[in-house]
Amino acid sequence: MSLDELAVKNFQKYIQIPTLSQTTDYVDCVEFLRGQAQSLNLSFEVIQLKPKRPVVMMKWIGLQPDLPCIFLNSHMDVVPVEEEQWTYPPFDAHIDEEGRIFGRGTQDMKIVGIQYLEAIRRLQLDGIRLARTLVVTFVPDEEIGGQEGMKLFVQTPEFKSLNIAFGLDEGCGSSNPKLLYLFYGEKHKWSLRFHVTGSVGHGSLNMENTAGEKLARLLRSLYDFRTEEMEKSQAPYHTDVTSLNVTKIEGGQQDNVIPSEFQVTTDIRLPPNVNLEAWNEIVQNWCSKAGDGVWAEQLVCEIIDKPTDINKTPFYQVLVDTLKQMGFETYTSILIGVTDARFLRQITIPSIGFSPLTSEVLAHQHDEHVSRDELLEGINIYYKLLTNLGNYQ
Repeated sequence: MSLDELAVKNFQKYIQIPTLSQTTDYVDCVEFLRGQAQSLNLSFEVIQLKPKRPVVMMKWIGLQPDLPCIFLNSHMDVVPVEEEQWTYPPFDAHIDEEGRIFGRGTQDMKIVGIQYLEAIRRLQLDGIRLARTLVVTFVPDEEIGGQEGMKLFVQTPEFKSLNIAFGLDEGCGSSNPKLLYLFYGEKHKWSLRFHVTGSVGHGSLNMENTAGEKLARLLRSLYDFRTEEMEKSQAPYHTDVTSLNVTKIEGGQQDNVIPSEFQVTTDIRLPPNVNLEAWNEIVQNWCSKAGDGVWAEQLVCEIIDKPTDINKTPFYQVLVDTLKQMGFETYTSILIGVTDARFLRQITIPSIGFSPLTSEVLAHQHDEHVSRDELLEGINIYYKLLTNLGNYQ
């Protein structure tokens, strides 16, 4: 079997393990990764954070192990699926006639974990040794916040014993085949649940002051704001743009009863430079315009205030220079969402989010897929990156 065929097979096997964040125990996934580590002669350790929340850590010891290491992180877990919406079963890792590999986690982010390992395999077979140790980790829980994953892991003795110079974690793909994105920080995560209350009565009456009419005014304010933010910039990952999405609307009992309350849940991501006092005034204004009895409950308020200073991080320049040598342009920005890299940055470990994906971004979507060529190209990219990062002094 050729190296390319082996990489595709290993990727398929990884996708075929349904590591759903909320329900999986990761046993099969850990055993798959144990086999990968053995095939590469890497050290293998499982750090059990909580029941059903293991972290897998592998190490490829460098020629100068006293040098601070390069930390390569990815997450094992994936988001839920609606199987009836998929062309092929989401955990079959089906390859179609065009060479597209379908499956949940193909983009987010099992591809990166496999690319790390397959790049190391090629380096070893080429007789290349790196000065720095590579630490490769596979963590749980990222898709539901990382609270029982990376957040706990960075507090463990096993993590604290690592001497980390620089970390890589996931980023976002680019639809431009010659452009790759690098992310040095993330937006604040700010989730609100709006409570919209009003008069109760028979569904046949045109009553005043109902929760429904207030809901309509609230949604109008939310989507007017969203439109304004979208019009600020056409750049896909613009640092100064707030994203807002309504993710859940709840309320009502039956069709002939005007409900006393609707609840609207939102996912909001605020730019790092936002004035939080002014932002809170905007939220209060939305509630006031909707009507009396409308108020906002804070669900998540995660202030992410320690981006990596790329001007003081030489490994960032190694990334940029290496990708440039390979013919890629780079765009450096704040990431639209949050990843486990924020837990590294909070303890002052410089980290960059990066995924070598150059096709349509399909993370969390139905029919998530990547091409076979994209998988293999990413391995070649990491081959160069790991060589240069691992030998940088």
